[in-house]
Amino acid sequence: MGKRTGKRWSFVCLSLLLATVAFMPAIAGTTSIAYAEGKGSTLVGAIRWDAWVGDLNTDGVGAPYVGHQVEATLGPNKYHFRLPFFAVETGTDSVQARELTQSVMDQQIAYAKNAGIDYWAFVYYPDNSGMDTARNLYFSSTHKNDINYNFILGAGVLPTSNFDWLVTKFQESNYQKVLSGRPLLYIFGGTGGYTSSDITTLRNKTTTAGLPNPYIVVMGSASDANSIGADALSAYNTWMGGGGPYSGLMAADQNGWNSAKNTGKRSFLG
Repeated sequence: MGKRTGKRWSFVCLSLLLATVAFMPAIAGTTSIAYAEGKGSTLVGAIRWDAWVGDLNTDGVGAPYVGHQVEATLGPNKYHFRLPFFAVETGTDSVQARELTQSVMDQQIAYAKNAGIDYWAFVYYPDNSGMDTARNLYFSSTHKNDINYNFILGAGVLPTSNFDWLVTKFQESNYQKVLSGRPLLYIFGGTGGYTSSDITTLRNKTTTAGLPNPYIVVMGSASDANSIGADALSAYNTWMGGGGPYSGLMAADQNGWNSAKNTGKRSFLG
């Protein structure tokens, strides 16, 4: 994922967590975040989508039984090599892949620590939505300090009335900070449903609590970032439909990097 050189920029890498022990690069970027913190090396994070929820009803995210959909997708035998360690092959073309116990989460933390992952970026889902299961297991783990965390807002909008709760999470020692203590926050899906006023409110609440101004990264366009006063650009992934060679995906990534660079915004590029 790249080593820090004597150049101005070091790298912050954010990887898409496809399975517990298999991390695929999805989002990488510039900025002097790792350097400014005195890390002397790359910061590596992993997006947690966390749909390994089996029979849990996930109506709270507008899609019922997402866990069943995941298991159906991975069911064909040719995809079983992609299964995470906690999955069970229930037949030639069927699986169960359920991340529902503390012991599974604790093992994931151990694997992530051993792999050199610095932090997990949890896609924020509403409480009691089913999709919040992994987040809660992480918070209840006695090993949670072995890997930092932060949030990606926008997939399930955290109401502005809950910003006080969010600031209390910023204050935790294992919430990922950058640039001399700034809480790192991603926003998915353009503006994630937030306004410039909302972001200003969050910044004010954070600094009132005695913390540095949060570092807010929009997974969207420069216009999205500018409209809410975000600090940097990113992308959740690079999408290509209809199949095609990997070289096409590489070219799309490179085009995305160049486009983001030309905006003049700092960027965590997809």
